Amino acid sequence: IQSADTNKTISKMYRTVYFFCLFFTLLCGGVFANICDVCDCQSAGGRVFSITCDCIATQDLHLTSSMMMKVESTNMVIIRNCQTVSIERNSFAQLDKLDTLGIQNCLRVYLATGAFSKINSLLINNVQNLSFGEMSFMGARGIKNIIINSSNITEMPHFSFYDVQGLDRFTLFNVNIDTIRTNAINISANTVGIESAEIHNIETDGIAVDATKVYIQDSEFGQQNYRSVKVKTKYQTRLLNNKFSGLFRIEITSPFVEFSKNRFESLHSSTFSTITLSRMMSNTVTNGDLQNIFPLFSHKDFHSNQFYCSCQQGNLLNVTKNSPNYEILKENFCISNCSVSVFEYEVESAAKCMKDRVLEANSFCTEDRWLSKNVSSTTPREDKNRVLPPTLLQPRFLLDESPEVPVHSGSEKNILNSLAIMVGLSLMLRF
Repeated sequence: IQSADTNKTISKMYRTVYFFCLFFTLLCGGVFANICDVCDCQSAGGRVFSITCDCIATQDLHLTSSMMMKVESTNMVIIRNCQTVSIERNSFAQLDKLDTLGIQNCLRVYLATGAFSKINSLLINNVQNLSFGEMSFMGARGIKNIIINSSNITEMPHFSFYDVQGLDRFTLFNVNIDTIRTNAINISANTVGIESAEIHNIETDGIAVDATKVYIQDSEFGQQNYRSVKVKTKYQTRLLNNKFSGLFRIEITSPFVEFSKNRFESLHSSTFSTITLSRMMSNTVTNGDLQNIFPLFSHKDFHSNQFYCSCQQGNLLNVTKNSPNYEILKENFCISNCSVSVFEYEVESAAKCMKDRVLEANSFCTEDRWLSKNVSSTTPREDKNRVLPPTLLQPRFLLDESPEVPVHSGSEKNILNSLAIMVGLSLMLRF
């Protein structure tokens, strides 16, 4: 009996030591710590108004609601140079005056569902692996700016930015996204921009945008599923210098749309059915129903484009001969090694197509047309071999690595300046 009592006492002691060690580990890990124990808190008049977490003492930062006690008045949080950042549910729920959250130069960042109750601007820059919980910002109100720059996102989950309204700006710049799930992005904003991005897969109803204006520029899109992207604008939509694989499936409803210097693997005339006025210049279309596309445009708004010309495209001369758009055939060109207009192909291929059924535009490349290609600056031949700006993320500096000085576009400068102002303000307040 005495031996049994001794064993129970020893077992109880082991449990006590175990729980003490667990508590101590959690305490050291920051779970029960106050945010000001691990980050730099700036205060005035007895209230904390700015928090900067520089991850110098610790490489990982795990934020919970318990860490945010007694800092409810904070209006700016800056997190930078961390290996791993985890922002759990309700972490910032008590911060009803939070204006700006800036995260930059981190390897891994996770934003859980319901992390915020109120925030004005979310600025994320240079994150190697950025992930969101489902419904991260679902139904959010009061957010004015969401800017994600130079970051990798493996998956944009269901409802991550669903029913987000009242945004002033939503920007994805130099972002690489593997998959955008169904209903991942459904937003209402003043300006929506996608620039220098690479998006590999968008599921059906993956993106729905209602905005004043939308621009998509210098980006590459992989295969798009049926009705994968819906864009509705009150003012204008601009697609500039993009590459679209597979059938172009962005449904656009807008009073004005500009298509310029894009590359379409496949383009259907239905794309233009919900557009009041469109302008299409210097694009390359590998596959398209030309008989239905050409009559939709005035030659003033449709020129210098390149199309794959073949005997199977139908007789475009018959389609346009009784139309004021007859000149449109002379102002657009076949994809070839020289300057061959669609009009020239139609005229010179009529008999040959009846005989051979197959006739490449390159067969019309005479010496005069080679000269025309080299001299003329109005034909789209200059764009044939152009290379899109690389969408791979620029060299980044993390933690102790030395920074490189990249060349930024105007849009990227604006984003980085926003972050720089926040960080600069935080540093000034220290003194």
